[in-house]
Amino acid sequence: FFRYRLHMAAIEAKLPKEYKSDEKELINLLVKLGQEHLFEEWPAADQKVAEKKAFVQQVGFLNATYPGGLEAYLENARAQLKASQEGANPFEGLTPSPLESNEMFALDFDAPEFEDTEKVGMGHIKDAAFVLVAGGLGERLGYPGIKLELPIELTTGVCYLEYYCRWILHLSKRVQSRLPLVIMTSDDTHIRTVQLLHAHNRFGLEEGQIMVVKQEKVAALGDNTGRFCHAEGDPYKLITKPHGHGDIHVILYGTRIAEKFQKEGRKWLVFLQDTNGLSFRGIPALVGISAANSLDMNFCCLARVPKDEMGAVAALVGADGKRMICNVEYNQLDPLLKAVQKAKGEDEQGDCAGPDGLSPYPGNINLLVLSLESYLPTLEPTKGMIPEFINPKYTDDTKTTFKSPTRLECMMQDYAKLLGPKSKVGITFCKDRFMYSPVKNGKAGAIAKASKGQHPASMASGEYDMYMLNARLLRSAGMQVAEPLLERDASGMLVLPHIQMSPSFGTTKAEIKARIKKNNETKISARSTLILEGDITIDHLELDGALRVSAAAGAKVHIAHVKVENQGMRFTKLPAADVPPHLEARGYGIEKLECRELRFDKPGNYEIRESFQRCRVAFIGCGYPNFGAKIGEGECDIATRAETVEFTHLCAIVDPNVKAAEALLVKLKAKSPAAYMDCKVYPSVKAMLEAVPKKEWPHCAFVAPPPSQRGGTGPNDAGLILGMAGISMYIAKPISIGAPGPATGDGAEALAQTLATIASDKSKKCFVVAVDYGIRYSRAVERVISLLASAKVGHPGGPRISAIMARYNHAYTKPGTQAEGPLGPSVLQHSSDLLHVCRLLCGDAVLSTVQALTVQASKTHGNPGHLASLPKGAKSEGEVVLNAMWMFENGTMGSLMCGTLLHGRKSSAEIEIWADGIRIVMVDPLSENPVLSIRMPGSEADETEELSQQLLTAVDPRPPATPDGDPNLMAVHGFVHAVRTSRPEFIRTSYWDALRTHKLVFAIQEAAERAQARADWVAECSSPTLDKPDADLPGSPAQAAS
Repeated sequence: FFRYRLHMAAIEAKLPKEYKSDEKELINLLVKLGQEHLFEEWPAADQKVAEKKAFVQQVGFLNATYPGGLEAYLENARAQLKASQEGANPFEGLTPSPLESNEMFALDFDAPEFEDTEKVGMGHIKDAAFVLVAGGLGERLGYPGIKLELPIELTTGVCYLEYYCRWILHLSKRVQSRLPLVIMTSDDTHIRTVQLLHAHNRFGLEEGQIMVVKQEKVAALGDNTGRFCHAEGDPYKLITKPHGHGDIHVILYGTRIAEKFQKEGRKWLVFLQDTNGLSFRGIPALVGISAANSLDMNFCCLARVPKDEMGAVAALVGADGKRMICNVEYNQLDPLLKAVQKAKGEDEQGDCAGPDGLSPYPGNINLLVLSLESYLPTLEPTKGMIPEFINPKYTDDTKTTFKSPTRLECMMQDYAKLLGPKSKVGITFCKDRFMYSPVKNGKAGAIAKASKGQHPASMASGEYDMYMLNARLLRSAGMQVAEPLLERDASGMLVLPHIQMSPSFGTTKAEIKARIKKNNETKISARSTLILEGDITIDHLELDGALRVSAAAGAKVHIAHVKVENQGMRFTKLPAADVPPHLEARGYGIEKLECRELRFDKPGNYEIRESFQRCRVAFIGCGYPNFGAKIGEGECDIATRAETVEFTHLCAIVDPNVKAAEALLVKLKAKSPAAYMDCKVYPSVKAMLEAVPKKEWPHCAFVAPPPSQRGGTGPNDAGLILGMAGISMYIAKPISIGAPGPATGDGAEALAQTLATIASDKSKKCFVVAVDYGIRYSRAVERVISLLASAKVGHPGGPRISAIMARYNHAYTKPGTQAEGPLGPSVLQHSSDLLHVCRLLCGDAVLSTVQALTVQASKTHGNPGHLASLPKGAKSEGEVVLNAMWMFENGTMGSLMCGTLLHGRKSSAEIEIWADGIRIVMVDPLSENPVLSIRMPGSEADETEELSQQLLTAVDPRPPATPDGDPNLMAVHGFVHAVRTSRPEFIRTSYWDALRTHKLVFAIQEAAERAQARADWVAECSSPTLDKPDADLPGSPAQAAS
C-alpha cells in the first residue's frame, strides 16, 4: 500500500489534466501491478499530452482484449516465469506412451479404402466450417508481404488464398451447401488480407461466406518479475507480441461464431495452416474418419523420425491412470522420455526409433478436425482460453536476464488439453506426405534442412510436392505420367511433369478417376505442363509440352483425342536485377515458351477430337493477299500469319501461273525452310486433289485467287471444289465481285447453300468456312461491345442503338491503287469491314430501304470530284464519294460515307454509334492504336481511350513470335484451331454471315448506280425533270430494260 501511494504521488504529477477517470484507473492498475517503471521517463503533466493519451489507449486495449485483463495476464505470466526459472517440468507426474490401436486410424492414399473414406467424408463436408490461421508475414521466407498472396506454384500463378477459396467454392458446389471460411489475421496481415480479398471479389465466394477476424497481441515481458517493456526510445508505447494461434479458440468463442455455426447445424471445424497447399486433398477423408469414429478431436499425423523438428502426438498417463492425448513439442518430448527412462532405471535413449526406423510418436501437422458438438461445452469454463506456456531465452544459466522480451503464448492444438477423460481423441496416421508440404523456410534455411536429410519446407519443395501428388492422382486413374528425371531444374528440384488440377476438375480421388477413361492411352512426358480447370473428361491425350484446358461454369469439355507437342514451360534462373519480390524469395522463375490453351468461356457441351497432329494447309492463289506483302511497308499477307500458327504443315500452293508460283516457292523455302520444306505447286485445285492421295489432302485452304475466279458454283470455282472435297476454307474478301444472286443460280447465294449442305453432313468431321474479317477480333470492337453491354444496350428494358454511321476515306496516292481508279468497287469493299461491324451491332439491314448518292470523279479543277494528286496515267472516272443510308430490321438507322480523297499511305476508318445517352466513336479499329471517344449515360463529357494492338508486318527475317492483339493474325489462328478442334466457335465470321454483309454492299452499289443513272439522265435533259414520276426515270423497274 505504501509502495503504491509513494509511486502514485510521483506519477500523478506527470499525468495530463485531460485524463478521464477511466484512464486514471488504468494508470492506477499499472502501478498496482508493479509497472511504475514505465513512467520514469515521463515529463511534467503539460508535456507530451498526445503521446500520453495514446499510451493509456494502448493499455486499455491490452486490458480489454485478454480474458481477465492485464491482472489475469500478469498472474498467469508470473506463474509461468517462476516455473521456467526453477526448471519445473510441465509434464511432471505424466508418463508418455504411444497411442493404442483404437486411437490411430491409418489413411493410405494408395489403398482402395481411401476412396471409401473420402466418400464418407463428402457426406459430412456439408456440415463443416473451415478455419484458416494466417497471422504471419513472409519474412522468414525472404518475402516482405503476407504469405497468403504468394503463388502456390508458378504455372498458373494462383496464390494460396485463391487456391483455398477455390477449394471451398467447389466443395460448396459439390455438396450443395455454402461452406464458411474464417480467416484469423494479425496486425501484420489484416489489412493486406482484406485488400487481397476485396481486389479479387473474394475469389468467387459469396458475400458473408468469409469472416476475417483479427488476433490481438499481448504485452511483452522484460524480466522474471513480469515487468512490461516500452519501445526503445519511446516511453509512450509498450512492446507487444503475438499470443500464438491458440487465440483462434478465444475468438471463435468470444465472437459467438462457433455458436452461430452450431445453430446452423454444422458439426465439424476444420483448422488449416496458411502455406500447406496439399491439405485439401486429404480433408474429405479426414472428415470421414472423424465422422465414422465420432471423434471430438482428430489430429492429422505423419510418420516421424526421432528428433524430427515437429510436434509429436502422445498419450500422457497420470499416476491415477487417466490418459490425455495431446501434442508434445519435439524439444520437450525427448527430455521427458529420458526422465521417465531414468526413473525406471532404463537406458536414457529418449525418443528412439522402432524396428521400422520411425518414432512411435507420430508428427502433428496441425491439420485438425474438431467436433462442434463438444467444442462449445469444452471452451465454456475458460471462455476459449487455451493452456499457455512461456519460452524465455536466457542470457546464461542463472536464468535471471532475458536476451529479448518474452510473452505468454498458446497453440491451437493444445485444445486437446481442455478435453475431459470421456472425450474421444484420435489421430489419422499417414505414412507419407501426400497432404503435408508446408512452406516455412527461405532459401538458406531450406538448403540447411536438405543438407541434414530433412524436408526443405520451401517454396520449391511445396511446388514440387504438389506436382508429384497431382501426377500420382492421374496415375491412379490409369494415365501414363512420367516419373521425375534424375536431373535438376532451376528450382533445385528434380525435373518432373508440372501438373496442376483445379478443385473444379475434381475434389476427391474418385471424382478425378471418373474423369479419365479407363484403359486410356494418355501419355505425359517429364518435361510437360498440364493445367486442368473445370468440367473436363479425357479419353486420349498425348502431351510433350504445355497444355491448359479451362472450362467455365456450365461448359462440359470432352477431350476425345488430342496430341500436343511444343516447347512448353521451364523453370529458369533469375536475372541479376529487377526481380519481383515473390520470385526473389522463391529463387527461380518460369519461362512460358509455348503453351497450347483450350478455353471454353460459354456454357455448352464441347468435344475435342484431333485425328491429326499437324493441320495440312494449302494456299489457293500465289498473289496478294495470300503472298506478296511488301517488306517494310506495314503490310502483311495471310501466309506470313499462317507461318506463326502452331501445328500447321504448309503443303500446297495452287495457281494457274505455275511458273510464278514455283518462283515464289523457291523464295519462301530460302526464307523459311522449315515451314515450306514439303510444299508443292499445283495448277488447279482439281489437279492437287488428283495428284495427292485422299488421306493426305489438305485439312484447310486459304482461298485468295482473283475475286473474279471465285464466289460461285461454276465448274472451276475453287470454293465449290474445295467444299465438295470437305476441305475447310478461309476466304479472302470480297467473297465475290458478282451479285449474290438467287439460291438456285450460280452466284454467292447458291454457293452458300451448297456449303451449308456440306457443313450439315456429320461425316465431315471438321468443315468450317471462314471469311477474312479480321476486324471482328479488333480490341476496339471488343471494347465497344463491352461498353454497350455495360450500358445494357439491346437488353430487355435497356436502350437501343438509334443510329450507326460508318465512314471510310481511302488514301488514293498509296502505291498500287492508281490502276483501280479513284474509287470503284475496291473502296466499297474496303468499307465492308465497317459494314460488317454495323451488322454485328445492329443486325441485318432491310435491303429495300437502301438509298445512295455519289460524287463522280472530274478532270475539271474546282469540281468537287477533282483529284489534284492523282498518279500519272490513272483514270479520272468513277465515284470519289459515296453516301448511303438504310434501315436495319430492328429500326436502327444506318449510313455509310466512303470516298477516295486522302493523300499518302494511311486511309481513315470510323464508326459512330448513337443511343440514348450514348455517343461512341471508334477510329481506325484495325490500326496499331485504335482510339475511342466515349460519352456514356449520365455524363456530359467525352472521354478518350487509346488502345494498343501490335500488328504483324512483312519483315525479313520473319518474326519468331506472335504479336500481341493483331486482329488479322487472331482470325487466322482462330480458323486453324477451329479446323483442328472441330469447334466452329473459334471463328467469328462464317461464310454465311459474310454473305449477308456482301448483300448489303451490293445493295449500296446498286443504289449508287441507280442514283448516278438518274443524275446522268437529268443532266442530259434540256429542262428540269425533277417533277417527273419515278417510274419514268432510268434505273426504275419501268426503265430497267431501256
